[in-house]
Amino acid sequence: MRRFAWLAILLSCLGIFLAGCQEDVTYEPPPRPPYFPGTLQIVMLVWSDTLRFLPGDSASAEGYVVVRDDQGNVWPGVHVTLSLTRQDSDRIEYANASRDTTTADGRVEFTFQANRNSAAHYNTIHAQLGSREDNYTLWIQPVSYALFDSLRAWVEPDTTYSHGGAYADSVKVHVWLGTRDGQPPPPEIVILPHIAARQGMLGFWSQRDDSGVWTKIWYPLSSPGRYFVVGSAGALHDTAWVTVIQ
Repeated sequence: MRRFAWLAILLSCLGIFLAGCQEDVTYEPPPRPPYFPGTLQIVMLVWSDTLRFLPGDSASAEGYVVVRDDQGNVWPGVHVTLSLTRQDSDRIEYANASRDTTTADGRVEFTFQANRNSAAHYNTIHAQLGSREDNYTLWIQPVSYALFDSLRAWVEPDTTYSHGGAYADSVKVHVWLGTRDGQPPPPEIVILPHIAARQGMLGFWSQRDDSGVWTKIWYPLSSPGRYFVVGSAGALHDTAWVTVIQ
């Protein structure tokens, strides 16, 4: 009986020894990005890939990422990762509350914003969704006041109606940037002026015509009264007034 007890102890010790010698190795393949069956594209609303700005100001450009499925239909509600090659000199500002998630039209809308008084440099916007990605490179370059020394802002019409927050009525805000003698800017040098309003809401997109006039839409969303919008670029600025009636 004692012999069987010793045999049991010996077999138990042998099992423990063999178990300790075995390595519990499980092969795990390297992670792969999830396959995304569609397209991803960065669209920049610029006339040139070179962004200009006046001393004391900063360069900016509006754009969006559009996501489509494999049938070419826009894809809402998906998260897009946006980043910059140079994080120290520039930044990405999202245009609406959905931020980096695509809207109903499959877009992530944003503004590329260079730091104030940046030296000449370039930066690349990088967008990624799963295994799909796209890149867009912009060059940032300061220009002299010798080319741009006059700025005018005006609205059209200068009177609109308040509808308790409805979007039915709107005003076009125009900003022209050029020289004092009325000459338009050189076509190859484009500066996006800043358009700001303390009340109401400005549309996201800025449009520019061949004469150098930039236009944005302003929605009152306000009680009746007199309101102002400001156009600026560097040290140049002008104010336009809008009357909102009931």
